[in-house]
Amino acid sequence: MNTKLATSTLTALIVASLSPAVAGAAEPAAKTTSIAPTRYYEAHVVERVRTGHKANAVFSAAPAAIARGADVVFEARSVAGSNQEVRWRCVAREDVSECLGAPLSVAYRTGDDKVTLTVLVVPERTDTMLAQAE
Repeated sequence: MNTKLATSTLTALIVASLSPAVAGAAEPAAKTTSIAPTRYYEAHVVERVRTGHKANAVFSAAPAAIARGADVVFEARSVAGSNQEVRWRCVAREDVSECLGAPLSVAYRTGDDKVTLTVLVVPERTDTMLAQAE
């Protein structure tokens, strides 16, 4: 199977910030990660390590068209030591804003070290996540 994207690639800016747990606390500056996949099944991971008394990891993306013939799978995971749990999943077919146009807020659970957002471009209508990426 040819794993190179046949048409134009997706470029997405993923904005992730950590929301303060205390009401009235100053909002930290957002961290911005640029993702430009060039191959199918090439996993890109945006990682937000839990610091201080932060309650949530927040992810969003500016609208970006998805290449014809491709879908983009997003997965948010809680990570606690060597344990991972998928907390949210979305498949975008036309534009990344289908999944991340409104901010995604993932609450840290007790014991979470971090929250990750995995972005994976797959052939259109293929809902396989990390099986071929790992």
